[in-house]
Amino acid sequence: MAIKRKIFSSKKYQKDSKVLDAGCGIGKHIKLLANTAKEISGVDFDKNVVEEAKKNLSIFKNVKIFFENAKKLHFKNNIFDFVICMGNSFGDFGENTSGVLKEMKRVIKPDGKIIISVYSEKALGARKRQYKKIGIKIELNPVSYICEAVKK
Repeated sequence: MAIKRKIFSSKKYQKDSKVLDAGCGIGKHIKLLANTAKEISGVDFDKNVVEEAKKNLSIFKNVKIFFENAKKLHFKNNIFDFVICMGNSFGDFGENTSGVLKEMKRVIKPDGKIIISVYSEKALGARKRQYKKIGIKIELNPVSYICEAVKK
């Protein structure tokens, strides 16, 4: 999958990496990364989905799933090496996208990466303007429309 290749190809990715999946759903992307990261946390605001993710990922001791809004994360500042938001998760935040981006920026380490997939080419311009407005520098992979953001 593109997310796994993107993270693994990063020079920053190491066995002691801490990853946050914002909008983790049932844990599809967490499952791909679980054997290669020190710690993975997933958050989602759908209680049923969180329960399903906990069941799906219960075999992994390094994975924790939380029922919470990504706009108000309980994590300390600067603790994650990677924050991912894949699939259609970012679109599900609706009006809260700026707040979610600010929280991602808060919890990512200064040299960390935020990786967000954007399905629609038409949405890229608006997303890029939004990222720039809150101080997140992005690099775009035009083939898969995965935005990598590096905390400024």
